[in-house]
Amino acid sequence: FPVTIYWGRLRPGAIGLLYNLRRTAPTYMLTAATKDYALAWNKEFELGFKPEDIYSREDSDAGVLDIGDKFKDKGNVYLIDDKRLPFENTAIKVKFIKNLGGKVEVITVTPYYGYKNQDLSQDTIEQIVSKIK
Repeated sequence: FPVTIYWGRLRPGAIGLLYNLRRTAPTYMLTAATKDYALAWNKEFELGFKPEDIYSREDSDAGVLDIGDKFKDKGNVYLIDDKRLPFENTAIKVKFIKNLGGKVEVITVTPYYGYKNQDLSQDTIEQIVSKIK
């Protein structure tokens, strides 16, 4: 049967960013990728998301954010995203997470294409986390 192989690279500093975000606030993955693809990369890169904490293309395409009782206290929502990717993906994500209530703020990071000097330095991580605190 046919096998599909994907090539991927995790931006240096991404695990450190997740660690710091999780110490600051509940942290979830919202991606334009399909659910199976997101689950595979979550496992491959040991990102530490529970499957129910990953919101994928199928979720946002449905237009309803099924959060159950995860967010009893409504607060601000921060989306860390790359607006240089097709912007409609960011707009779809923002529309999707507005269901959480509170203010939605997009924190823009530079795109990662696997090159040097595109890592998330400790200074960058601290700047992102300081916007959330």
